[in-house]
Amino acid sequence: MEAEPNITLHCVRKDGERERTQSSPQTLSEAREVAHRILRIWGGFYTEVDICMPDGTIETIENPATPSLLVAKTSGG
Repeated sequence: MEAEPNITLHCVRKDGERERTQSSPQTLSEAREVAHRILRIWGGFYTEVDICMPDGTIETIENPATPSLLVAKTSGG
């Protein structure tokens, strides 16, 4: 039986669907490198990669080629 990885990567498709990668980086630095590589190679397919830590924190690496959405707040009136 294989042990669960400590850090997992979740790739977010343009349609919003999430995929967990087969890769199991051992350090945060390695996870960031893998996330950037995924976005560089598969940038037309994924909008971001979430790095999920064992303690529950998540770091998001966004695809620089994907335009950010601007959200305008309006006051109700």
